[in-house]
Amino acid sequence: MATPAPAPDFRPTHVVPPDGLPAWEAPDPARPTDPLDALLPVQLAERQGDWAYVVCSNGWAAWVDGRLLVSVPRTPPPPVSPSPARRTRAPCWPARRRP
Repeated sequence: MATPAPAPDFRPTHVVPPDGLPAWEAPDPARPTDPLDALLPVQLAERQGDWAYVVCSNGWAAWVDGRLLVSVPRTPPPPVSPSPARRTRAPCWPARRRP
């Protein structure tokens, strides 16, 4: 596990799944550490097979199962411009014929 340090260039590439994620000090199942919180933004720094080394915004880093990380878009979606309100007519329903 890396020592926490400020991460000025932190740019999240993934988030932790909604159930959280176990973490390890090294890509070795025998060296577990504290799990990562659900939906925590992380930056992928390295991959070794299914292992992923991720860095958190506070500089804390750990190895996780990279297959479980959720990707985030590289660029935000374009802003949606509000459309002006339009007056609409009530729907025209066919008149009932009376017997």
